[in-house]
Amino acid sequence: MSIQHQRVVELCTELRLGGVAAQYTALAQKAAEKHTSFTDFVEELLSAERESRRAGHFVHPLPFTHPSLFGMEILVLGNAGEIMA
Repeated sequence: MSIQHQRVVELCTELRLGGVAAQYTALAQKAAEKHTSFTDFVEELLSAERESRRAGHFVHPLPFTHPSLFGMEILVLGNAGEIMA
């Protein structure tokens, strides 16, 4: 793994973009082989992220597990948008 690739994966992890991190290498290689435009490459990355989240691989964006935030319940959306407390 190159240093640049490692930095991209670390940023994806920090930004909670698991689908992008998982597909980045394969999509980058495919784009290079097919001489894909940058915009098409970004679209493929974002589509991979969307599909990952639809498949239930979404990482909750709040970095804590406290049951309330300023007295308000924190609700987490699960698969298919159902609400879980």
